[in-house]
Amino acid sequence: MKLLILGSLLEHDMHGYELKKVIEKRTGDFTNYQFGSIYYAIKTMLQDESIELIGVYDNIDKPNKKVYGITQKGKKVFI
Repeated sequence: MKLLILGSLLEHDMHGYELKKVIEKRTGDFTNYQFGSIYYAIKTMLQDESIELIGVYDNIDKPNKKVYGITQKGKKVFI
Protein backbone atom coordinates (compact mmCIF):
# COMPACT_ATOMS: atom_id res chain seq x y z
CA MET A 1 0.00 0.00 0.00
CA LYS A 2 2.79 2.41 0.90
CA LEU A 3 4.48 2.00 -2.48
CA LEU A 4 1.18 2.59 -4.27
CA ILE A 5 0.68 5.81 -2.32
CA LEU A 6 4.24 7.01 -2.86
CA GLY A 7 4.10 6.25 -6.57
CA SER A 8 0.85 8.15 -6.90
CA LEU A 9 2.19 11.15 -5.00
CA LEU A 10 5.21 11.27 -7.30
CA GLU A 11 2.80 12.47 -10.00
CA HIS A 12 1.19 15.23 -7.93
CA ASP A 13 -0.12 16.06 -4.46
CA MET A 14 -3.45 14.40 -3.60
CA HIS A 15 -6.03 14.06 -0.87
CA GLY A 16 -6.98 10.67 0.59
CA TYR A 17 -10.10 10.06 -1.51
CA GLU A 18 -8.22 10.96 -4.70
CA LEU A 19 -5.47 8.50 -3.73
CA LYS A 20 -8.12 5.82 -3.22
CA LYS A 21 -9.57 6.42 -6.69
CA VAL A 22 -6.14 6.42 -8.38
CA ILE A 23 -5.11 3.20 -6.62
CA GLU A 24 -8.41 1.50 -7.49
CA LYS A 25 -8.01 2.49 -11.14
CA ARG A 26 -4.44 1.22 -11.32
CA THR A 27 -4.88 -2.04 -9.46
CA GLY A 28 -8.40 -3.01 -10.51
CA ASP A 29 -9.29 -6.48 -9.27
CA PHE A 30 -5.67 -7.40 -8.50
CA THR A 31 -5.78 -6.17 -4.91
CA ASN A 32 -8.16 -6.55 -2.04
CA TYR A 33 -7.77 -3.81 0.53
CA GLN A 34 -10.05 -1.88 2.84
CA PHE A 35 -10.55 1.85 2.34
CA GLY A 36 -9.32 2.46 5.90
CA SER A 37 -5.98 0.85 5.07
CA ILE A 38 -5.14 3.85 2.89
CA TYR A 39 -5.68 6.22 5.80
CA TYR A 40 -3.72 3.96 8.16
CA ALA A 41 -0.82 3.95 5.68
CA ILE A 42 -1.05 7.73 5.34
CA LYS A 43 -0.91 8.10 9.13
CA THR A 44 2.20 5.92 9.45
CA MET A 45 3.87 7.58 6.48
CA LEU A 46 3.30 11.01 8.03
CA GLN A 47 4.96 9.76 11.21
CA ASP A 48 8.00 8.38 9.38
CA GLU A 49 8.13 11.56 7.24
CA SER A 50 7.96 9.88 3.85
CA ILE A 51 4.95 12.09 3.07
CA GLU A 52 3.84 15.46 4.42
CA LEU A 53 0.63 17.39 4.85
CA ILE A 54 0.60 20.10 2.20
CA GLY A 55 -2.60 21.80 3.27
CA VAL A 56 -6.18 21.48 4.44
CA TYR A 57 -8.86 22.81 2.12
CA ASP A 58 -12.31 23.75 3.31
CA ASN A 59 -15.41 22.28 1.69
CA ILE A 60 -18.64 24.01 2.53
CA ASP A 61 -20.89 20.94 2.65
CA LYS A 62 -18.28 18.16 2.89
CA PRO A 63 -15.42 17.29 5.26
CA ASN A 64 -12.21 19.26 4.79
CA LYS A 65 -9.69 17.75 2.39
CA LYS A 66 -6.16 17.11 3.62
CA VAL A 67 -3.72 17.16 0.73
CA TYR A 68 -0.51 15.13 0.98
CA GLY A 69 2.78 15.31 -0.88
CA ILE A 70 5.84 13.10 -1.07
CA THR A 71 9.06 14.15 0.70
CA GLN A 72 12.67 13.55 -0.34
CA LYS A 73 12.75 10.66 2.10
CA GLY A 74 9.62 9.24 0.48
CA LYS A 75 11.22 9.45 -2.97
CA LYS A 76 14.22 7.50 -1.70
CA VAL A 77 11.94 4.88 -0.15
CA PHE A 78 10.03 4.52 -3.42
CA ILE A 79 13.20 4.14 -5.49
